[in-house]
Amino acid sequence: ADLLGRLYEKYPGNNEVAAFYALSLLGSVPVGRDEQVYGKGAQIAQGILASNPRHPGALHYLIHSYDDPGHAAQALEAANSYSKVAPDAAHALHMPSHIYVALGMWNEVISSNIASYQASVSRMERMNLDNDARSYHALHWLLYGHLQKGQFDEAAVILREMIQYTDELPSKSARAYLRSMQGNFLVETGDWTGEFVRIPIDEDDLNISVRAIGQYVAGKWAFENGEPDSL
Repeated sequence: ADLLGRLYEKYPGNNEVAAFYALSLLGSVPVGRDEQVYGKGAQIAQGILASNPRHPGALHYLIHSYDDPGHAAQALEAANSYSKVAPDAAHALHMPSHIYVALGMWNEVISSNIASYQASVSRMERMNLDNDARSYHALHWLLYGHLQKGQFDEAAVILREMIQYTDELPSKSARAYLRSMQGNFLVETGDWTGEFVRIPIDEDDLNISVRAIGQYVAGKWAFENGEPDSL
């Protein structure tokens, strides 16, 4: 970030240098959100957008800078613009939903992630790629959007699809997303007796936060069903 800051000072008006400097600032915060640093990143991104309102990097980094409920409204215009700037890029189509989630705009969360996921599938089919080319990230957020609207049947369809994709290619990414999506579904629906309680997933190579979801699911199921000896 310091080096890019010097380049930013040396080449004022260079939007590409400015964009990478904004990104480097966001990446310089190891944990959580530092409002001062993120605010500086946002200021730089806004400066770029003043001269080029369709700059994809500036739109992306402004969304990340304001990706919390207290600031999200300041990036709503950028969120609404970004998907139009890069309509074939799965991640660009997903990014507006960071702002929509923070603002409780669940219909927009759903539509953004439908578009994002469909773009990833189109690329997968066009390039003859395997299931890991699917945007499981967008699929996860799509499931979450349905859950927040109480659309549990729609969320269940997505979770069944994720189980199928993971069975077809049990990659580390697929297994991690499946466990996370299972946890979201069970917590939001409270359905501790249904079909999604017992999903066998090899967690040995997954990170501790994902394994913790598996432990929570097992413990909560045991509590809800009066079977502590199952643990």
